[in-house]
Amino acid sequence: MNDKKQQAHFQGQAGFSLVEVALALGIIGIGMVGMLGLLSITLNGVKDSNDDNQIAMIVNQVITDRQSTPFDLSSDLFNLPPLTQTSTNSLLFTRDGGTNGPSFYRIVEAQAYTAPAAAQIDIRVEWPAQSAITNVTFYSTVIARKHI
Repeated sequence: MNDKKQQAHFQGQAGFSLVEVALALGIIGIGMVGMLGLLSITLNGVKDSNDDNQIAMIVNQVITDRQSTPFDLSSDLFNLPPLTQTSTNSLLFTRDGGTNGPSFYRIVEAQAYTAPAAAQIDIRVEWPAQSAITNVTFYSTVIARKHI
């Protein structure tokens, strides 16, 4: 008697067919492949963002070094020549912004002495430094001193 009740109970229920399961797995698979494609784009975006942040910090260091040094003296941190002359200087930095280790960023600073109280500095950042340059960023600033 108990077997007949169970058979009657299961007769009204239907499960998933093999075709439905295969179709669902196919749709999920296509979605996963699409998400994996987006993952590489996202990782490239994160790498580019990290490079931009590192470059901004390096350029800020160079500009701060220039701002904290009198025009007629070599810079303290990077030993760049005085701002009283026009020159072009090159610095190499590692991927983490240091100066010791394998170079990744090349900073090219072109300075133009414009007046006794002001100097224009153009900074070009190139990377990677040791191979064909594929990325370049430009910065420009004027450093001014008060005449007393």
